[in-house]
Amino acid sequence: MAYFHDVSSRVAFSEARQACEMDGGALLSIESSTEQRDIERLLQVRLTPGGGIADGDFWIGLTRVEGVDQTHSELSNALTSCPQLYQWTDGSVASFRNWYFDEPSCGGEACVVMYHQPTAPSGLGGAYLYQWNDDRCNMKHNFICKYDPGLNESDQKLIILMFVKCSLPEYQLTWISLRLRPRCPRAVFMVMIGKVAS
Repeated sequence: MAYFHDVSSRVAFSEARQACEMDGGALLSIESSTEQRDIERLLQVRLTPGGGIADGDFWIGLTRVEGVDQTHSELSNALTSCPQLYQWTDGSVASFRNWYFDEPSCGGEACVVMYHQPTAPSGLGGAYLYQWNDDRCNMKHNFICKYDPGLNESDQKLIILMFVKCSLPEYQLTWISLRLRPRCPRAVFMVMIGKVAS
């Protein structure tokens, strides 16, 4: 798999989903604790003075099933089932979750964001370290896309690719000679983790 972290855009959930799908990807589904750690490493190599990520927030492709409203009185005692109402937008059936300790809160919050806020004061609502939180879908966050480069999984190894992305809306990502190359001269930094054939 390949992952793309857009460092230049803060958009609503639907816009992030559309941006990923325009390039043949999907908003990130995190299917295991191993993949969660891979994403954490991706974010740690982001350009910051100390080499690690500063505070950040990133849409992932987990959203509450449409048509289910947790605010109805007949469902008010069913909040414990709220986490089961979330599904991956790419169709993944993975059950892995990395919720912050008091999340999801449901109500009007139906889209999921992964927070990394190491500088927040400790305590309730304090430091999120790559944990997930449900949020209103119209909030503006960065986002992470996931792409399947179509390579044979049995003959691959994990690598980290750093490259540039066009800042124009018509950019396109492609695998060429096992490298990703932008199609325009103006660029911003981005990181991908991908598996390529050995």
